[in-house]
Amino acid sequence: MAPRLKWKTIPKRGSKGKENGHDFGEVFARILGRFRGLSGLLELAPMEGPKMTFRSLILCLLGVAVGLPAQATPLPRYGLFVFSSLCTDHVTSDLNGDRLVLVRLALHDVGYLEWSDGSLSSAPLQALKIDDKSGRISFRYLRDYDDASGKSNVLKSVASTISAESVGLMSWDGKPFRLKRLENLGQKLPICHK
Repeated sequence: MAPRLKWKTIPKRGSKGKENGHDFGEVFARILGRFRGLSGLLELAPMEGPKMTFRSLILCLLGVAVGLPAQATPLPRYGLFVFSSLCTDHVTSDLNGDRLVLVRLALHDVGYLEWSDGSLSSAPLQALKIDDKSGRISFRYLRDYDDASGKSNVLKSVASTISAESVGLMSWDGKPFRLKRLENLGQKLPICHK
């Protein structure tokens, strides 16, 4: 029978000179032994204290997150796909948001991007590339006015991720955001939330 390995942290000395190290083998055995349900995790609070219980919960969640990698559904090779955050203002009925329309054909993909802050502007996508294996999309478009630079007719480049559920874009001030895919293309535009 193989010897049991024990992991021990580097000891820290407390205010009274006592060693504050924990034996991780025993801690994990206690956590896993009691983690038969949420009630088992909550029973650790009196024994280990709230700080240790929180650490144990975080470690368990981290283990689950690493063990189950998130796989996005790839975008189908053919079809019409609309990703949108367009909505109407409840007072003025102006349009707000963004919309990306992609048409995937046998030989190439085409698309256009729409954006709005009152009036709807749009531009065809240039140099559109969608990598089905990696889930990456890249394109350029001509923006009539760039809010960040204050210049007219600016060629913007976009490189991001795409899946069957959403596509990643950048706002005019450089913040990343995602557009969800519309399943029902005939639905009425929703009212904007503040």
